[in-house]
Amino acid sequence: MGRFLVLLGNFQFHELLESRGTFQAEGPVPRRSLAHRLWLILDAGALWDTKLRKIQYKYSSGDSCRDMGHSYSIRLMKEGDAHRSVALTNLMNWGLEVDDFSFMMQLEPKGCFVAVRGDDVIGVTTSISFGPIGWIGNVIVEPKERKKGVGAALVSEALQHLKAEGVATVGLYSYWNTVSFYESLGFKADRNFSWLVCRKASWKGKSMTNLDSRDLQVVVIFDEQCFGASRKRLLKAIYHSPIGICHAILEGDKPVTYLMATRSATSGEIGPWICLPGREEDGFRLVRALGKELLGREVHLGVPSDRVDVVDLLSSLGFVEDFPVVRMVCGPVPPDWNCVLAIESLERG
Repeated sequence: MGRFLVLLGNFQFHELLESRGTFQAEGPVPRRSLAHRLWLILDAGALWDTKLRKIQYKYSSGDSCRDMGHSYSIRLMKEGDAHRSVALTNLMNWGLEVDDFSFMMQLEPKGCFVAVRGDDVIGVTTSISFGPIGWIGNVIVEPKERKKGVGAALVSEALQHLKAEGVATVGLYSYWNTVSFYESLGFKADRNFSWLVCRKASWKGKSMTNLDSRDLQVVVIFDEQCFGASRKRLLKAIYHSPIGICHAILEGDKPVTYLMATRSATSGEIGPWICLPGREEDGFRLVRALGKELLGREVHLGVPSDRVDVVDLLSSLGFVEDFPVVRMVCGPVPPDWNCVLAIESLERG
């Protein structure tokens, strides 16, 4: 999320920054030094404390909450909650499965929450921490329970968890009609994205072999330098999944672009898709190469709406916009060097 700082080891990315008049470098840039400076310069802790106090003033967290004389509570999600969570997300046609919630609970067991009234799950949310950056997703409440503070209590619980994990900046993707809700919780609109769908993949491209496991670590480092925080456990989980795909183009041992995707028998999802500025044609080769692997499936991915080159390419492959979303941020916003061609997912950034 709001993010994407690229400092590729010995690659002199400061030259690009200097050309944009945004950074004056004195010699080679140490890896992640700008990211570290960002967290030191911005008093993220003070921002967090102010925002959380405002939320907690209205919504208790972790304990019993009350609305109009009826009680509900927020607790950690358990495996037994997954089916009900899927049923709730099906109300919005998100296409999530039980395995998706199991995956989130494995990645962040203390960051997935449900709101319950009695024995009934009436709301859910998930979160994940990547060092200084965190993400909230899958915020949904039973329709008859909305406008009673349940959603705000779930988000408050996720924010407190992420703060305890040392997160300085939290992001999420919002529908346009829920932007004001998240603004009331301290989030600010950052960038517009489009969630795209290709109903039946039929494009053709030159096939590529999957990334060698020996090169996975350099891709993880590349992603960290682009994203602004390490997503190692997430990327490794996708790579080692039986449904995972990973392609990359390396020059020597330095990636210039990489792409991950997942696929089932009937569907696929592309992301993350990261590319150095100026190397987009290499990035486009990666998505074209997925044609054979995703053939006949319904394929989804999320892209920055202002990346006209990316949208045009995907349109030529048969993608259309399913719905727009707004990336929103709570906390300091790291620089965005336009390296992201597609997000990892709506729920994990």
